[in-house]
Amino acid sequence: MNWLGSFAVTVIALLGLAGCASDPTFGVVDWQHGARRGVISTTYGTDIAPAQRAACVAALSPDQYAKHRFVLVRYQHVRLTRTAVAAVPANFSLKEGDVVELWPADCSAGGLSRISKVLRTGPPL
Repeated sequence: MNWLGSFAVTVIALLGLAGCASDPTFGVVDWQHGARRGVISTTYGTDIAPAQRAACVAALSPDQYAKHRFVLVRYQHVRLTRTAVAAVPANFSLKEGDVVELWPADCSAGGLSRISKVLRTGPPL
């Protein structure tokens, strides 16, 4: 194979890898300011006892807890898969499998993560 053939193969391989760099169907996430791409893992029901709730929502009164919907969101941080508890904004309709932009907070320290937008809806259940 001559140098031109080798060059062509290299360029094609690099273009193929560049196509794998991002998936535009997921939408844009504000990585630079701390947002993460997360997947809704669990939807918390209103019937969960305070002792079984996550630390960031355990202190809420039953009335306060019932006013909001809470979800558990899985997200990647470097190589680790982490989870965060977030309140669902009132104008959002989320279900398990939906992909969201998540602003994680430390639930054990009382922080509640924030969901700012839906990037893609998951398959119907």
